[in-house]
Amino acid sequence: MESLNQYIDQLPHGYPIRMIEEVVQCNDKCVVTNGIVSSQNPFLQENNILCESAYLEIIAQSSGIYIIRNSTPNHLFASKQQSQTKIGYLTIVHQLDIYNLLSLNNSFQTTVHLSHYTDQFYTFKAEIRSNNILYSEGEISLYVK
Repeated sequence: MESLNQYIDQLPHGYPIRMIEEVVQCNDKCVVTNGIVSSQNPFLQENNILCESAYLEIIAQSSGIYIIRNSTPNHLFASKQQSQTKIGYLTIVHQLDIYNLLSLNNSFQTTVHLSHYTDQFYTFKAEIRSNNILYSEGEISLYVK
């Protein structure tokens, strides 16, 4: 059985930049991840509120989980050393709407759906919720090399 959390370790981000703590669902159409705003988060401002750029980072990391899982043969990594390293670049922010601000110790769930794929470009629609309340939604494109 596939362990979904194995994909988190394949992200190029380490703690405290990595904000994804758990992969809840991952398939050919979408990814659902969970996270929490820790006191060590570099996007946390003095007032204990996440700055706006953190929402892009959360969406990009969740999108990265999708790319890692769906671009790997058999959807499995033998080990981090044996897997082919891929680098993703945030190339376009088509939309980012922020309705509420996450703060220290807030847990959140991110859902990303692949909306378009061409060669090495992936476009995702995403939403971030906390306690089932919509905090942010947007659409980004990543280039993966």
